Amino acid sequence: MPIKILLLNADTGPDYLADLICYHFFSNENLNQVFTNHIPQYLFEGYSTRHAIYGRGFTVYRKLPDVRLKQIALEDKSEIRRKISIKYYSFILFTSIHRFQDLYHYAAGFYSGNRLIAIDGEDNTQLYANADINSTYYKRELLQYREPLFAKSISFSIPSAVFSKLRVLGCRSMRTNILAPCDPRFTDSYIYNQEEAYYQQYLTSLFACTTKKGGWDCMRHYEIIACGAVPYFPGIDDKPPTTMADYPTEVQKYANILFESIIQSKAPISARKIMLISRIREVFYRWMESKATTQIYSKLIRAS
Repeated sequence: MPIKILLLNADTGPDYLADLICYHFFSNENLNQVFTNHIPQYLFEGYSTRHAIYGRGFTVYRKLPDVRLKQIALEDKSEIRRKISIKYYSFILFTSIHRFQDLYHYAAGFYSGNRLIAIDGEDNTQLYANADINSTYYKRELLQYREPLFAKSISFSIPSAVFSKLRVLGCRSMRTNILAPCDPRFTDSYIYNQEEAYYQQYLTSLFACTTKKGGWDCMRHYEIIACGAVPYFPGIDDKPPTTMADYPTEVQKYANILFESIIQSKAPISARKIMLISRIREVFYRWMESKATTQIYSKLIRAS
C-alpha cells in the first residue's frame, strides 16, 4: 500500500534542505502518494528564471521532469486540516519549520513521534522555540544533541541522478589542475554562469577548496565530491561533531594534509601521492553513495 506523505512547504523561495527533501519525494515513482500545500516550481525543468534560485540554479534546480507535477496532490488548508483530523496521511513533514509553522501545533494534536517531522535547515544554530517535543526534529547546523528524540542531525545531499551522471564523467576525466579554479576564499573566482563549465573545472582537478560559509554544511562539498575532486577543507577541525555528523571528517583531515604537502613541495606529484589521491577519492565516492544522495531522506519516513 502506498505511503501517504504530506509535505508542508513555505512559499518564500528557495531553501536548499527543504528543496532537496521535496526533490526526493517528488521524484519517487509509484512508491508514495505525495500531497503538499505548495509546489516549488523551480525544481522542475519548465522553470525558466535562474537568477532567483540558489547557486545560479546548478545541481538541485530545474532537474525534475514536468510530468511529475501531475503526480503531486496540491491541497488547500481546509482539506489538509480535515485529513489531518482523520489521520489520513501516513507522515507529515514540515520541510522548513522556521519558515512555515502553520498547522504544526494543530497536527501535533493528532500525530507524534516519527509521524510528525520538523526539518530545520537554517544556517543558524537556533532551534525553533515552539517545537513540539513529541515530534521528531531534524537540525542541520546542530551544535549538540538536546534530547535524543528531540534534535537529530540532518545534512544536505546531492540529487541521486546528478551524482550518477557526474561520477561517470569524473571517472573519464583527465585531472589537469591541482586545485580547481573556483575557490570560495576568493569571490572573484565565481565566474561560472553555465552548469557544465562549473562542473568541468571540478572534473579536471585533483583537489577543490571548500569552506564553512553561512553554515558548515554547503552544497559545494557535495558538488566537488560528485565530480571526483578531493575536497580541501581548511578549518574542518572546528566542525561540531553533530553538524554534518556523517561526513568523513578524519578522511578530510588526511586529505588536507596531503594537499598541503603537495602545494608546499616544489617537486612533481609522485606516483605514490597520485595513488593516495585516488584512494581518498574512492572513500568519498563510497560515502556519498551510501550517505549523501537524496535517497537518504527515505529514512525520514521509516517506521520506528
